[in-house]
Amino acid sequence: MKGKIKKLKGTSRQLDIEIPSQKVEEVYKEVLEDIRKTVTIPGFRTGKAPMDIVQKHHHEEATDEVQRRLVSEGYQWALNDHGITPVSLPEVSDVVMEASGGLKFKAKVDTHPEIKLQKYKGLKVSAEKITVEGKEVEETIERFQSMNAEFSDIERSMKKGDFGVCDVETFMDDKLISKKRENMWIEADKETSLLGMGEELIGLKKGDRKDMEIVLPENYPDEKYAGKKAIFKVEVKETK
Repeated sequence: MKGKIKKLKGTSRQLDIEIPSQKVEEVYKEVLEDIRKTVTIPGFRTGKAPMDIVQKHHHEEATDEVQRRLVSEGYQWALNDHGITPVSLPEVSDVVMEASGGLKFKAKVDTHPEIKLQKYKGLKVSAEKITVEGKEVEETIERFQSMNAEFSDIERSMKKGDFGVCDVETFMDDKLISKKRENMWIEADKETSLLGMGEELIGLKKGDRKDMEIVLPENYPDEKYAGKKAIFKVEVKETK
């Protein structure tokens, strides 16, 4: 096989690949043999038809398969020959079976950028000394515990830190202003909940309903409601 490489814009490279006629003929015979093993030609048992008859009936199919196999093989060969590690799938073009029996094609591919190191020997770096306090260790452990916690149902009224699984509807001037949100998990805590409504869940239990009057923030997604009072109708479906 023969292959040339051409640098294109940026990190793109074009590979011009040539496969000799001897290789094409060899693969063509292999493909015809594979076809003969499976096709049925009138007058012959499967796998027993003469090769020239198989070629007559399946020449186009065989040629397509030869090109598919050799384009793949030639592309891999060219990558190895030029030491290229691609970062994209190739764009194959100009696949031509020559009169001489050879095969030519082009493959465009993106590669890793070439990086030229500047002077780096002798550079000095300083490592910052880090001290981990016991409080930080405890906070990290608590964070991992929280991440891996399992939630269980409770029958009592919610306390700070519990969760309510709620359906929420938002009204303004008795008009529904957003789609009903179902099965929202809201923590019974002002600081960690949506618009601070979680604090209003403290003392509620499964099946309770409550209307919460909350002033929407100035950065509320729908500008016409920003900074105005809204009523959140909340139904507690589960407590965790």
